[in-house]
Amino acid sequence: MKLLADLDISAIVVEHTDRLMRFVSNMLSLLWRLMSMEEGTKKVAVGVGLANQAGDGLHRIVESVKNLQGMVQQIASATE
Repeated sequence: MKLLADLDISAIVVEHTDRLMRFVSNMLSLLWRLMSMEEGTKKVAVGVGLANQAGDGLHRIVESVKNLQGMVQQIASATE
C-alpha cells in the first residue's frame, strides 16, 4: 500500500512540476516580448528625435531661402 501511495505522490509532483515549468516558460516568453517592445520604443524615440532635428534643419533652410529671395528682390529693384 505504501508503494502505491508513493506512486500517487510522485505522479502529483511530476504533474505540478510540469505545470510550473510551463508557467515559467510562458513568463520568460512574455518577459522576452516586453524587452523587445522596450527596445523598439527606444528606437522610435531616437527616430522621433532625428525627425525633429531634420525638421529644424528644413526650417532654417526655408528661412535662408526667404532671406535670399528678399535680397534678390532688393537687387532687382536697385537695378531698374
